[in-house]
Amino acid sequence: MPASPLASLARLAARSWRLPLIVASVLFAVSGPIHSLGRFDTVFYASLVGVALGGIGVGLGYLALHADRAGAPGGAGGGDGEPT
Repeated sequence: MPASPLASLARLAARSWRLPLIVASVLFAVSGPIHSLGRFDTVFYASLVGVALGGIGVGLGYLALHADRAGAPGGAGGGDGEPT
């Protein structure tokens, strides 16, 4: 029986949530020296991309965390927000 699309999306999220956050961190770190060189537009657009990547990374991380809790033994998960 094939895996559900949500389960495969959760596995993909578990593998890929770190990369957008790493790229966003690098963009934010590089924006300081670029700003000192007077490239204000570059810093603005790099910050926009960094915020978008951060949002994507946090969303993927949340999806991966929720999928891990739902698949844990003992009936964890369920969306109630209570720790197990």
